[in-house]
Amino acid sequence: MLYIYVGGAVSERFRYASALIFDYILHIPYEILSDLPEDLQGTVCINYTGRRIKGMLNIPKTVFLEREDCEAISYAVGFAPDLLLFYDQNWGDAFLSFDIFSATFYIATEYYYYQASSFDSHGRYREDLHLLFTHGLQELPLIHMYCELLWDKLQKHLPKGYRKAQKLAGEITFDIDNPWKYHHKGLGISLGGGLKQMFKGDWGGFGERLAVVFGKKDPHDVFEDLFRLCSPDCTTFFFLIERKSVHDGRFTYRNRHLRALIREIHARGYSVGIHPSYTAAFNPAQLKREVEALSDIIGEQVTRSRQHFLRYRYPTTFRSLLASGIQSDYSLCSYSKLGYRTGLAVPYPWFDVLRNCTTDLMLHPTMVMDRTLHSYMDLSAEEAEKRVYAFMEQSKRLGLPFRILFHNDGFSESGEWRGWRSSLEKMLSHFRILQEE
Repeated sequence: MLYIYVGGAVSERFRYASALIFDYILHIPYEILSDLPEDLQGTVCINYTGRRIKGMLNIPKTVFLEREDCEAISYAVGFAPDLLLFYDQNWGDAFLSFDIFSATFYIATEYYYYQASSFDSHGRYREDLHLLFTHGLQELPLIHMYCELLWDKLQKHLPKGYRKAQKLAGEITFDIDNPWKYHHKGLGISLGGGLKQMFKGDWGGFGERLAVVFGKKDPHDVFEDLFRLCSPDCTTFFFLIERKSVHDGRFTYRNRHLRALIREIHARGYSVGIHPSYTAAFNPAQLKREVEALSDIIGEQVTRSRQHFLRYRYPTTFRSLLASGIQSDYSLCSYSKLGYRTGLAVPYPWFDVLRNCTTDLMLHPTMVMDRTLHSYMDLSAEEAEKRVYAFMEQSKRLGLPFRILFHNDGFSESGEWRGWRSSLEKMLSHFRILQEE
């Protein structure tokens, strides 16, 4: 058995960090000890007391995990190959030279954002101030790398087979902001849209609109193709069903065509989640109404969500999700780059820093978004395809699940997405191949 000796009361933050490391990543049994038993003969014991103890595996400790506030902290930063090491205490002869528990908690909870005072134009946390982004480490699964470093040392002391191999499936997700480009919007909106295109001189768009009016398939209606490319076992569709801002789509749950599409996708066995409207991330009552409306449409409680524009705020958004019956959230995705926003690839529980407790809300980190590739990184379709392939292969090599976010209009071969469909389909095909291996 692996023991972790803390020499006193066990804080909730330490329990959480330990669970992330040993339960969710390494998958090895362990036990936390407040007091040492009389006989530890034949056992392996990590010492996390802040003082060296002969015969134990010493890991330096700071007081960070014993705190219960969310005030800014000062921390030492050191670098090893591809690693950002926190709380380096210069324990040169220690089993591990940095406080892996504090570092894991600090990164996984995005602790630094609890002191955020400036946001981007959409009210999002600024990624240029994000700890991993500022050090250029967002493309590395940092906490997994910490854990493998620990395991590399631990396995020399533990019996063979102590760590159980785990294979976690990846996931494909779609945000459905605009299921149709022209259809089912109502006469007034359709006429207004056509006139706007004429006044702007967008004759290509106007011609596309007329073609749809006269029977051509709506370019955003790619759902049959997505059904062919994506298995229900690993695919979730997140629906935006309310319009409370100019940043929301035109379709709401009141539209019978949207309700029919949602029911069809649900009936085919795909998971359906809520994509809360733009303002709902900061409005608990609004979010709850939207979850209830979507639940009514599919005839069962909606348990998955992803915030529109990836907007969220600690702790308001996540507490609201829990209060609305959401069990899994997919909002942890970078909007400006590829990467592991919290250093993690596996689903893990959200920790409410202000209440100092682990919650039942599972967070599903997402590594890639199509809009990031197209608009924020300004890649061509071919360049994006190569970058995503490399990222998928890295996940496979490290044994990590891969999660990707698409929008249905990306497959439309229309407007800004012209020329992208083939590359996006190849990404899906490569994902499927990796899942089958």
